[in-house]
Amino acid sequence: MKMMRGEVSAKTTYQRTANGPVSIAEANPEGKFIMLENNPSGGIRKEINLDGWKIRRVLDNKKRGAHEYTFRNYSLKPNKSVKIFARSMAGQAGPNDLVFRDAEDWGAGSEVVTTLINDKGEVSRSAQLDSCTKRPRLPGR
Repeated sequence: MKMMRGEVSAKTTYQRTANGPVSIAEANPEGKFIMLENNPSGGIRKEINLDGWKIRRVLDNKKRGAHEYTFRNYSLKPNKSVKIFARSMAGQAGPNDLVFRDAEDWGAGSEVVTTLINDKGEVSRSAQLDSCTKRPRLPGR
């Protein structure tokens, strides 16, 4: 039996857009959690009421299977962050974190778009993670 070595390459890009003080600070690529932060700009430090806001995570352009979390009775203080853990990771949640009980995980894919939508239905923040893995290239091909 002859063994051949191949090469695997991967490329990951991360893009963020912003509108307002609350941002998607981190969207874990494995779907464990999403972290939001309240970073006020212009010296205005304000607590943001997230009641009715939503986080939507779409995998590989499949809007039908999108995960959507709605905040209820939650405010984010200035210069603070909150992680929203998927149900399978609830054991890692700290006392100030939240758990998305409707989904085992936030999902993972080659193109992941995580969007924060305010209570008026306007996109406040968006984060996109693109991962492209090329198949192994065998020598002589």
